[in-house]
Amino acid sequence: MRLERQIRFLNEADKLKSIDRGTTLCDGSRPENSAEHSWHLTLYALVLADQAGPGVQIDRVIKMLILHDLVEIDAGDNPIFGQVDQAGMEAAEQAAADLYATPFQVFKRVTLPQLWPGILAGAMLAFVISLDDVVITEFVKSAGQDTLPTYMLGQLRRVVTPEINAISTVLLAISVTMVIAFTLLSKLKN
Repeated sequence: MRLERQIRFLNEADKLKSIDRGTTLCDGSRPENSAEHSWHLTLYALVLADQAGPGVQIDRVIKMLILHDLVEIDAGDNPIFGQVDQAGMEAAEQAAADLYATPFQVFKRVTLPQLWPGILAGAMLAFVISLDDVVITEFVKSAGQDTLPTYMLGQLRRVVTPEINAISTVLLAISVTMVIAFTLLSKLKN
């Protein structure tokens, strides 16, 4: 019975080979698939294991790297690359320059407003990922270096203090506020 479930899981994981990602191979010849992506990250962890900080359990890191893309079997790869109309932006910048706008004015009034959604989305993503990827942070940080998520994890291992509760509440409030603000802004824009 257990062997059957294991074989079923392996067959399901084999579907990662058919999920094309938004990134290409290093030579740019074709999109990489999710199985190649997981394998490559795992290889990085194995090769760079000696660079990990003390206490990093490489076997756990490798398990996370192997399994982190399994959700793509059902959801697919959803790249976060922004779409910018390069020709349209260049035309608007040229029109502003033709109207004697300074380079700073062109940047402030033409270029930045078109890039702003991508900048905000990248900031939100970086914020959320920094809280979520404690395992990766543990793997890449230097000895004695603590980020907020790794500090909070270390405190949670000892005892939950009011300080951790307060930080968690503030981070949750910031996240909820940002989601509400972006929802309202997108409704107003449409």
